[in-house]
Amino acid sequence: MGAQRQNETGCTVLYCSTNAMEWTFLGEIKTELDHFGYMWECPDYFELDGKGVLVFSPQGLEPTEDKYQNIYQTGFLIGGTLDLQTHTFSHGEFNELDNGFDFYAPQSFEDDKGRRIIVGWMGLPDIDYPTDKNGWAHCLTLPRELKIVNNRLHQVPVSELENLRKEEQHLSSIVDNNVVELGAGVQYELECEFTHIHAQEVGLQLRAGNGEQTILKYDTVNKKIILDRSESGMEVAVDYGTTRQVPYDGESLKLRIFMDTSSIEIFINDGEFVMTSRIFPTNDDNKVNIFAVNGSVETECRKWDY
Repeated sequence: MGAQRQNETGCTVLYCSTNAMEWTFLGEIKTELDHFGYMWECPDYFELDGKGVLVFSPQGLEPTEDKYQNIYQTGFLIGGTLDLQTHTFSHGEFNELDNGFDFYAPQSFEDDKGRRIIVGWMGLPDIDYPTDKNGWAHCLTLPRELKIVNNRLHQVPVSELENLRKEEQHLSSIVDNNVVELGAGVQYELECEFTHIHAQEVGLQLRAGNGEQTILKYDTVNKKIILDRSESGMEVAVDYGTTRQVPYDGESLKLRIFMDTSSIEIFINDGEFVMTSRIFPTNDDNKVNIFAVNGSVETECRKWDY
């Protein structure tokens, strides 16, 4: 369980039971994060590929460069397996699980195929959303399979989602300092690979038209992947900024995007980074555009409507 110590710092505590009805308090899981936020919510401990993993949502972290930009964060620790005798968990550094705007309190399970599947809450506490007035609060993410790659958690959409694919559109093009339209849509899956990148910026304009757009771009000058929802439609939590970014320096870029009516889930380089966000466009012109600024890029894209 997530908890707060008497000195108002966050931690995780253990209980045990033999019947799932009567519980005994065992104490705190001892980590190396004694002063890391004022509350840890929704912890989830599991073991994967012989390693122990603790996922939790700390509250009260101060923004640091590109990190911890949301009101509350969600991340993970990877280390040795939890010692149930001493309650000690040795681990590496804390990394955010999702680098978008709206991801919180995920929980995982192991399915009948032995996969570790995680689902998150696509929303944040103590934030006003445009649908609140309609009595509608948030939604859940797509189920994602977790894998450990280079001592980090990667998230990959479960393979069963491919069964939702309908008609496919394909575009293979060289985009040279211009904008190329791929199509339009509200509910779809989009795969794009950018190679031979020789531009200052390359990326996508999503749900674009009539003065609105959600931008996902690779800034090759500053070496960052940036999600910008400043023009996405109705405002959400602007006090916490309208862009999210992750450091990146690569010669190519692979994107897999799931778009729905008011949500976008972005998987970068097979789940190395994930950016989950709510967006609330107000127009019906939902173009999908590819762009390059001050240079060129080769693109290979496929789009499936749902």
